[in-house]
Amino acid sequence: MAQRPAALVRQEREQAARETPQLAALLAIKPGMIVADVGAGGGAMSVAMAKWLGPEGRVYAMDIGAAQLAEIKGAAAEEGVSNVVVLEGAAASTNLPNDCCHGIFLRDVYHHLTKPNEFDDSLLAGLKPGGRLAIMDQAIFVRAMGMNTERPDGAVRALGERLSELFGEHASVDDSTLTAVCEAFLKPIFDVARLDPDALPLLETLRQARGIGSTERARAMNIGVLASHEGTTLQSLLDACSSGRIEGRVAVVVSNNGDSGALRRARQAGVEAVHLSSRTHEDATALDAAIRGVLVAADVDVVFLAGYMKKLGPLVLEAFAGRILNTHPALLPRFGGPGMYGDRVFEAVLQAGEAESGVSIHLVDADYDTGAIVRQCRVPVLRSDSLDALKARVRAREKEFVVDTLGQIAKGDIRLATLRNPQITL
Repeated sequence: MAQRPAALVRQEREQAARETPQLAALLAIKPGMIVADVGAGGGAMSVAMAKWLGPEGRVYAMDIGAAQLAEIKGAAAEEGVSNVVVLEGAAASTNLPNDCCHGIFLRDVYHHLTKPNEFDDSLLAGLKPGGRLAIMDQAIFVRAMGMNTERPDGAVRALGERLSELFGEHASVDDSTLTAVCEAFLKPIFDVARLDPDALPLLETLRQARGIGSTERARAMNIGVLASHEGTTLQSLLDACSSGRIEGRVAVVVSNNGDSGALRRARQAGVEAVHLSSRTHEDATALDAAIRGVLVAADVDVVFLAGYMKKLGPLVLEAFAGRILNTHPALLPRFGGPGMYGDRVFEAVLQAGEAESGVSIHLVDADYDTGAIVRQCRVPVLRSDSLDALKARVRAREKEFVVDTLGQIAKGDIRLATLRNPQITL
């Protein structure tokens, strides 16, 4: 293969760097995840995506032919990127490992396929449950509109002419108004998004059995649990997932205590159990990164702190912002904050002479017990209550309340991203 002009290579890399954050948003991927670039060409987008994902992430760069694969490897080496895995594909297969990718994208590949149905099966097999596929291919627009033109510039002109016929002065192939046009005309066929003004529209679609299907593989909610002690609340979640009360599964359990009952319960249930603490990682940033990496690798949707006695680091908080939940055995904001945990909470409630206490489930932020409240339930305090009696009553209600709340989140009845005011349950 003849060496391409340096100016063209530089232009491709600059464009890839601009488009990568928008492509990542469309694919709903985050740093540390695994992505495939099918039809990687010169490797510009593979390298840009690998940089965006960071060293804990990975990009499978697939193309056909030894010369093309060598060019991709050269691009990665030149940019000092070590997390690009180069694969040789085939006409009917990506050769990706099964269930390996959180997202897959293709650029100007689909219109070359001679066996699209077999290729679709291979793409779908490479996606993790819930993974997304993005197809960037102008020729699909042309085909969708019933046009037949071979030259790319002719295709652009034909597309513009057809859109002009349909939408008059509102049609354009050169500026952002194309987004609205495509949304209006092609939305029934494709889910259309837009990169920069010079890029082709980005089509998010999966063609299956000669038709158009969803880009997202349906799956149950993945829960990551962090716990420090015996894991009785974890057991309630495991049982609820097994019985179907929660439409999800506990995907991984992390504990800062290598001998905790939580890790033992996880292993007994066949769930990945990981000990991560200052004993495994002396550096706090490294520990933070390790916890984030385990949660990302397990494809976790919601992180739940079930008696986790350590403060989360900024990397985990950023990666799962708005998706980390904690349970507190009182009605926040009262009886919360630094030092208010375990028996101290129940002692404070009794000393204050409260007539009721309860359970708060809230989002986790950088401070103790200050995140937005998702739900609260009330539990009566009896005049005859001892600390143990009150604790037993609150803890019993807490387990049931946690299961019910995560069940509602899994079904979509509670949407964490749209929280405004807490739901109070008697």
